[in-house]
Amino acid sequence: MTVLQCANDIKYVQYLSTIIASLGAASMGTSFSWSSPSIPMLTSSDSPIGVQLTHEQASWVASCFPLGMIPGSILAGVSLSKIGHKNIFFCCSVLFLTSWILVTVSNSLTLLVTGRIIGGLAGGAQISILQLYVGEIADKNIRGKLAVFPTANAQVGLLIGLGIGPFVSFQAYSIICAVIALVYGVTVLFIPQSPYFLMKKDKEQDAQKSLQMLIATLRTKNKNEASLQEIRSTIEYQTKNKFTIKKLLVERRYRNSLLMVIVIKTLSDFSGGYAINSYVQTVLDESNSSLSPEVASLIYGVIQVVSIFSSAFLIDKVGRKPLSIVSSGGAALALISEGVYFYLKDVKHIDTNDFNFLPVLALCIYRLMVSLSLSSLPYVLVSELFSVDAKEMCALIFGTYSSILMFTNIKIFNPILEAAGFHTLFWIFSASCILAIVFVAVLLPETKGISFNAIQDKLDSKK
Repeated sequence: MTVLQCANDIKYVQYLSTIIASLGAASMGTSFSWSSPSIPMLTSSDSPIGVQLTHEQASWVASCFPLGMIPGSILAGVSLSKIGHKNIFFCCSVLFLTSWILVTVSNSLTLLVTGRIIGGLAGGAQISILQLYVGEIADKNIRGKLAVFPTANAQVGLLIGLGIGPFVSFQAYSIICAVIALVYGVTVLFIPQSPYFLMKKDKEQDAQKSLQMLIATLRTKNKNEASLQEIRSTIEYQTKNKFTIKKLLVERRYRNSLLMVIVIKTLSDFSGGYAINSYVQTVLDESNSSLSPEVASLIYGVIQVVSIFSSAFLIDKVGRKPLSIVSSGGAALALISEGVYFYLKDVKHIDTNDFNFLPVLALCIYRLMVSLSLSSLPYVLVSELFSVDAKEMCALIFGTYSSILMFTNIKIFNPILEAAGFHTLFWIFSASCILAIVFVAVLLPETKGISFNAIQDKLDSKK
């Protein structure tokens, strides 16, 4: 929740703080896309760790990162009120750095998996609290834009994996990712702590300094006593009205906000984003495209970065609902086309040489459309739909559930592929996109430019 409603000048500290905090999302993105260039190397006879992995072992290496995210989400949720967002961010940077060091020096499956799980701990913590931090420091008029930045930075991390990973050695790529984690750890020390957290700790002077930094523009650094008083009132209300599981289950606005986020996160993840990103080079290798898998995956990565940054500029202008409907519809059509190609090629054994451009084209259109809104929508909603007293518990539930979803998506990719083929996978993903269209159009409230109180009133409405 945010009450930092000040001048229309550019609040550069809010932008910088969001970008720096989101470097953790970039580290998470490199960890996800690491699988795409690395799995083919690890399963080859010339494995960079000295041990050739089976496809089953490789699927565990790919999925153990989100597996580590599950306890990471829980640990971040229970420690947030004690040490705050900023300190958790720094701990995440240390874990990411440790993870990449272990991956770099790996000479066995055990060491490789250990490094990936440690990175997952950091990723789970990031996904639980990053959007809460952004929501607490952002002005209402740029809240949607800033809420997209973590996803945008994650896409930049994915691009690094897809654009650099195939062209450098296994160890060199890990070192590059370690440098990102190091930069994250150093820069995050300079961002302001959330004024909400400081007020909860009865550090009013520190909260005032943090608030003054956050509302600073390129032309002024005026204090905003009204905002500080509103934060104080919010914290007092939260203290008097302790949030409990009973409230979550009984009161409509709490239940509705959590259900909205859980459903849209489920549909977003089962649209295939994480699974495809982890195996994009494998998919492209099977497509018989005239482009090499390495070049095609680079194009795929560039498109998703361009799309997510476009989303940052469109979301507060077009609105969440229209953008999400277009995003889901375009992604569904692209996935259906991808499924049809592999069905004709692998099941009907029809000559598809004249259409070898289609898999790369459809995959790029899919990434363009899904990154436009559907992939980032759950994280935007986390920063908007949860009331201030419910944020910490709901974020803990959301982070843990998200980690389980990611693990499930990546782990089941290979078994479904071997049992039913690429076409079945892509059609499952497209069905999820179609369901997302229905859900967003019928049930999701539009939150563009609406205050948090008005959003809560909508969620509490019996209609």
